[in-house]
Order: sequence, then C-alpha cells, then structure tokens
Amino acid sequence: MDLRSSLITSGMLALVVTGIGLGWRFWRQGNILLGAEWMILGFSAFNFALWNSFGVQLSYEISMVCDAFSRSIGIPVIATLGLAKLTHGFDVSKATKWLLLVGGFPLAYGLLAYPPIQPALPYAFFACGLVATIFLVYFAIRLAQVGEYGHAIAVMMTNILFVITALLEGIIAIPGEETNLVLNFFFLAGWIWALGFAEIYFAYQALARHLAPPSSAAAPLR
Repeated sequence: MDLRSSLITSGMLALVVTGIGLGWRFWRQGNILLGAEWMILGFSAFNFALWNSFGVQLSYEISMVCDAFSRSIGIPVIATLGLAKLTHGFDVSKATKWLLLVGGFPLAYGLLAYPPIQPALPYAFFACGLVATIFLVYFAIRLAQVGEYGHAIAVMMTNILFVITALLEGIIAIPGEETNLVLNFFFLAGWIWALGFAEIYFAYQALARHLAPPSSAAAPLR
C-alpha cells in the first residue's frame, strides 16, 4: 500500500472510531436514530478502508450502499430527527425508527443499481443534504443561546466543511486528485467527517446538559 492509500485509510479509520464509538454512546443514551446513523457511517468507513487497503471488492460495494443510505436518508432524515429529539423533544415511534433504518437500505441500493439516474445522483444527494445543513444552522443557534459559543462556532464550521465535501463528491472535481496525497476527496472527506461528526456529538452533549431538568439524575455521557 502506497503513501496516498495509507493517508486515505487513516481518515477512514478515524471515522470508524468516531462512528462506532460515539454512535454506541448515542445508542446507550437512548437516541437510537443518531446512534444507528453514526454507526452506519463508521461501518461504511471500515469497509472502505478494507477495500482501499486490501482490494476487497465486496467491502467497496457495502461502503457505497452505506454512503448512499447516509446521503439520501441517513443524514437528511434520520440524523435530523435524532437532533430534533434534543432540541424539540420530538421522538418518532419505534416502528418508524426501524422503518427508516431498515427501509433505507433497499432505497439506497436501488438508487445505485438504476443506471439512468446515476448522473443526477450527486445533485439529488446534495439537495437532500440541505435539510441537515439548515437544521445544523439552527442547532448552532441553540448552542449560542445557552452560551456554548465555542461549540456553536465549531458546528457552523463543520456545517460549511460538510457542504464543501458534498460538492466534491461528484459535483466539483479537485484538479489532480488522482495522484495528490492530501488534496484528494477521500482523504479530505475521511478526516472532515471524522472530526465533524465527533464535534456534533460533543455539541449535543453540551446542549443536553443545559436543557436537562435541574432535578435530572441522569447526566449525558461525555
């Protein structure tokens, strides 16, 4: 494995740690939607790292389906609903949660398996992602309102980087990225997603501490 592949794998393994580790914490806290989506991100990154390092083709296919899941329904719908559980006290039924989580994979596979729509998919995924983009702006405002200015700024920066990453995934190409060690999509995306989704987790915990009832004995996990 050459240096470029090693750097790409490093970003993906960082996302594995963020996704699986922090996703499990979300799950333990009772936020099934955020927990599941974070773990799906980690599972996708793990499979991409296997393909990138060892050429396991099945792992590549799994990673692509997970990526399509996250871009079509995972981040725009599932993660947004998960954040809304904290900000609005809104929680969908258990049946709806599992319908979204299980039903989203056939949808993702179908999108990838239908050739005529492939050229439009990056634009469709980008449009879907705007839902989460708008909600993250609101999330940052809520953080600022309770005095968590550091997290508010970090979430806004994360949001901007997420938008840039989405544009780079099939809409805008980086010149020479096929050979560049750092300025290539997979290296940048791996580290941006790993750090960005970690920041959202810790910002969530910060806001949860402010919104928790004073008599609440259960503190969010750090």
